[in-house]
Amino acid sequence: MNDRKEQSSQKSAIPDTTTTYLRCITLLECAVNVFQVLLNELGLNRTLEAIRPYSNFFGLALADSAREKFGLEGSDIEAVAMPYFWAHCATSNGNCRPMEIREGRAIHVVYSCPAADIGAPAEVCVPMAHFVADGLCEAINPDYEYIFTHHLTNHDEFCRYIVKKKSDTSSLDKLGRLEGIIPVLNLSQEETESILEMIIFGYLNSFTSASIDVLGSGRTVELVAPCSRNTGLRLGSRLISSTDESNDLVAVRDKLDFLCSVFKQSGTPAMITDAGIEKEITECPFKSGGYEVCKNLEGLLRGVCEAFSPIYEFEYDRMMTRGDDACHWVMKKKSDIPREKEAKMKHSEIEEVLRALKWRLAVGEITEAEYDRLRDKLSE
Repeated sequence: MNDRKEQSSQKSAIPDTTTTYLRCITLLECAVNVFQVLLNELGLNRTLEAIRPYSNFFGLALADSAREKFGLEGSDIEAVAMPYFWAHCATSNGNCRPMEIREGRAIHVVYSCPAADIGAPAEVCVPMAHFVADGLCEAINPDYEYIFTHHLTNHDEFCRYIVKKKSDTSSLDKLGRLEGIIPVLNLSQEETESILEMIIFGYLNSFTSASIDVLGSGRTVELVAPCSRNTGLRLGSRLISSTDESNDLVAVRDKLDFLCSVFKQSGTPAMITDAGIEKEITECPFKSGGYEVCKNLEGLLRGVCEAFSPIYEFEYDRMMTRGDDACHWVMKKKSDIPREKEAKMKHSEIEEVLRALKWRLAVGEITEAEYDRLRDKLSE
């Protein structure tokens, strides 16, 4: 096993293609940011309690997908173990051992994990792995359970889990006679990416939904935004080349267009304007999700833009998850944004004063001449 570990230690859990790697790692960091916020606000026990039902449901969905994929009809040990084995062949990028069947138990060892790749806290494995496995067993055969003995996020050399009947109380160290081996699944890159995205999107949506349940929408957005910005700063720094200049809007525009393609967003090409850069997005994998997930991504892109050029700031002024027909973002000089906000505020205040003047005119407190004079003064 140690030989296998040495051979596999340099292999990432994410397929080595630029867009897939960036998409999966970045979105997983966004999900872990939400988890970390919950840990900080609630502590471990309340955080796990909030997330558990969402992770269990995700396990049910994984079981259904595996049933359809492999035509699983029974409820024996292989039927219970196969969905997670399939998922881990994808999330480890094939960097795992064949699954062993030993006297009614299934044992699997995994050498790469996306959560370990990004340095996620070990506690995140409970909702990402344990609770998902609970939901999977509930869907296929509640008499079984998954026991996790090792975690890469806990600085173990590998992840290992044993699938067994709950009534089986024999020692986990005595695995029994080898009865069968299921080889590592040879998944296509397309299938690997599809499974990875399904799982990582699931984590992001589950953790966000749990946070909204206990902290509320506004508080969730407020607390996650700084974490997302830090993730964006790191991502932006990785994308900067040695020849880039902070005031080169063409290079920044091209990088932002690239990131939109990474997140599978499409729309009009990003355009350089007098104020900065803007883009409209008409198709996005997050449009059927929650507004809070989009605000998480906004914080991420704000950090990216800050890494590209500290004098600019990023914000969405339209979002499909907020009911708009399309999303639209702008990257403008920081000095321009306060002036715009000030102008909007001034316009709003003028509207309020005009409504008051109209009311005073209607009740006879002022004459039409006085109304016209005051209205003209406001427009100066």
